Parts: sequence; C-alpha cells; structure tokens
Amino acid sequence: MSDNIVAPPKTRGGEFFAIDKAPFEAACKLGLNPAVAYLAVTRGAGRDNAASFWSVNAIEQHTGMSRPKAKAALQALIDCGLFKKERGGARPRYRIGRSDEPQWIWLPNAIVDGAADEIPPLRLLRQMQDVRRLRLFVAMYDSHDLANDGGISRTVLWQNHTLTKEGNRGASTIWAFEREGISTVSTRSPLFTIYAAPGVTGEARETATKEFWGGLRALEALKLVEFIPHLFESDKPEAELIHAYAIDAGEPWEKDLATAAHRAGYLCLSPGQQQRSIEHDRRLFPMPSHIDKLAVIGIARLKYRPRTKMTAAWFAKSKEQAEVFMPTYQEIAGSAVESAGEIRNSPLEGANSPSETGTG
Repeated sequence: MSDNIVAPPKTRGGEFFAIDKAPFEAACKLGLNPAVAYLAVTRGAGRDNAASFWSVNAIEQHTGMSRPKAKAALQALIDCGLFKKERGGARPRYRIGRSDEPQWIWLPNAIVDGAADEIPPLRLLRQMQDVRRLRLFVAMYDSHDLANDGGISRTVLWQNHTLTKEGNRGASTIWAFEREGISTVSTRSPLFTIYAAPGVTGEARETATKEFWGGLRALEALKLVEFIPHLFESDKPEAELIHAYAIDAGEPWEKDLATAAHRAGYLCLSPGQQQRSIEHDRRLFPMPSHIDKLAVIGIARLKYRPRTKMTAAWFAKSKEQAEVFMPTYQEIAGSAVESAGEIRNSPLEGANSPSETGTG
C-alpha cells in the first residue's frame, strides 16, 4: 500500500490535504476545469476532507482560471453531487462528498499554493489543457512508495540501467552504468490505464502509448517528476533497496553519496579503465562481490511531497543509508590512493564535481 492511501487524520491543518480517489475521477469525467476546481476547493478542506470555505476566488487565484469559468466549474461539481453548498454569501461553505469506502490520496498543499516564487503546479497542469495529464500527476501520488522504493513503485514505472563489471579490488567489484536509463511502464498500472483501457490493442494502443509518454515527458520538463537511479540487490520484487545514486536530481546527501561512490570506484580502476569511464560518461561504484545480482533502477520521484509521518520516516531512512555507506566509500577511496602511492583525481572532483556544477 502506498504511503498516501491511508485514512487522513481527523484534525485540520498541516501542509497536505486528502482527496478521495473516486470523487476526483468523477470530477475528471466532467472535464479539465471541474477537475482543477475540485482540487483547489478540496485543498481548502485540509486533512479531514470534510468541508471547505474555498470557493471561486481561490480557484481563480491559484489556477489562473477566469472567474466565469471558475463559477461554471464549481457549479458543475455541485450539480453532480460532488460538492454540497451548505452556506452561501461572501463566505460560502461546501461539503465534500465521499465514496462509501474512500481511498485516500494525500497531496502536498504546494501543488495548489506553489512554493516560494514558483508557479503552482495545478496552474501549470491546467495550462496544458489535457485532463489526462492532471489525472496522471495525481495517480503518481497514488503510486508513491517512498519507504520501499524511494519514489513511485518500481512495479509501476521505472528506468532500466545496464550494468557492467569494470574491475575488482579486494572483496569489492567495481560496477559501471550510464547516466541515462530506458523508461518502462507497466501496461497494467493505473498510470498507463489513464490512456489505454485494459484490452485496447492495435493502432489505438500505439496512440495511447505515445500520448502516455508525451504526458510523462511534459511532467518531467516541468520537473514535477524526476528519475533518480537507485541501487537494488537485484531486479526481483523481493530485492531490497541499497541506496539512491543521485546524479541530476535528488536530495543533497544522495548526491554527495553518489559522488563518493563514483570516486571510490574510479580510484580502484586502472588508468585505461578510468579513461573509458570518462569517454562513456559512466557512473561507478564498488560493491561487495557477493552481491552479484545487482540492479540500478531509475525511480520516478515527485518534486512536491506531502509532509506526512511516512515522508519524514523516508527522509530519516535515506539519510541513514547515506551515513552507513559514505564511510565505506571513503575508506575504499583512501585505500586505493594509498596503495597507488599517489592521488589520482576523479573527474567528479574539483571544478567538475556535480555538487558544484549542479548536474548532480
């Protein structure tokens, strides 16, 4: 179960809000504007998803929808029973409908409010004028599994990276992989079925596939979702996550760990092997040789995350993984330097360091 699909607390406030999946899907069937209005008004209900004081002004302010269109979208939601207007006037109140067995998805307030000086994601998604992209974005939160996969579940959406053995040093094998992975989606996943219903074949399926990847790339271009390589014991479902290997995106400690892992692997190679890794832009890392079924899997991670207890637990776990592996990589690098009798600088150090160039 995703860290978002749990009953929301009964208290209000906080930096996230809850939506019931079925009513949101019903709003999407009404069209893009009602779906956008649904999220904006529900954001005003906070965690309990009971009732909201947010109305046309909030829709207009946060989404860029014109006032007449915002009024029409809100009225459509009322007419179909998704909202019930309990009070009118200058400060209206809307009761939010729920399904008999709600399936809660927790969303960060920032997707409606924006963060710092950034344009709110909901406004950007409305500007795309494609309700399926909005559905895809929300469905990603439904599939987010930070605790186990570091982002969207790798059974739903992932990137494959080809691993090669570059060398050995002591009890470690030096592995290499290229920066870019090959993106794959499970055609049975709730992400893909937004574009292609089960059983669709032929030209219709091909068109839906192109539109899915077009939608995903559009979200990537806005950096609402980013792929981050992760080391796993294998590509099997039962394999455990070892740690993230952040290159172009990720948390600062994940990037620092990737730099340390690459430096350790680089210093363990011969000059010829080092040159090849540079020419092919390969990322390196040493790993105990008995872990020989390794997989590097790119995990899709959403930029804005609800600040829940489970998100906090993931932050702690991720930092702990970095703290465990950082000394090991530093020790391997130091040993390689000592045995070589001279310091061989890694191309990721100094002016070319990802932490300084911003390339991760």
